[in-house]
Amino acid sequence: MSKVTLEHTEARRRGILESAARVFSRKGIQAATMAEIAGDAGVSAGAIYRYFPGKEALAAACLSDNAEEMLDDWRRKAEGPDDALSVFNEIARQSFAEMDAADAPDLTRLMLENTLTASRSDDPLLRAAIQSHHEIIVGGLEEALRRVQDAGLLPAVIPSYDLASALLAFYMGARMARLLTPETDTAAQLEAVRMLMELSSGRTA
Repeated sequence: MSKVTLEHTEARRRGILESAARVFSRKGIQAATMAEIAGDAGVSAGAIYRYFPGKEALAAACLSDNAEEMLDDWRRKAEGPDDALSVFNEIARQSFAEMDAADAPDLTRLMLENTLTASRSDDPLLRAAIQSHHEIIVGGLEEALRRVQDAGLLPAVIPSYDLASALLAFYMGARMARLLTPETDTAAQLEAVRMLMELSSGRTA
């Protein structure tokens, strides 16, 4: 397959995923139809099935792609010249800044909708995708926290996986707070957590 064809295929797939995320966030996974997603994407419903076998697989891909992209970005930041704690703080700052994006409410609804749908569904693909999305993000946070611990900037006695899970729960709670009360100062909440980590590390940045 030529490079042009590969680029076109990936662009079409990406466009379908973006449309699916918009439709799912507005209507929910169960109520949304492939025809509605196709209409938003400007393609035929048949074209979507060339990329995804069904609606549940499409919903799962919306999350898994987002998690992989996030993890790749975090790893690129870790390769920079900054120390491990500064890198972790930047990852957190960027993640919370994304709540100010125009499509942030839609993404939050999609995350919640997928979780609720998976918890009610017998579809193993969707449940596995939700669990995988969670583990990818927790794993990425744990990687970053272990680098901080290895640098002696966070006590090694703190379980990195448990702390990563708690931080993800905090992040999701902050997203929900912004969804319900847009004026919620999530940046101040993040700053309070950052200060706790700085105090734990012995730094007072």
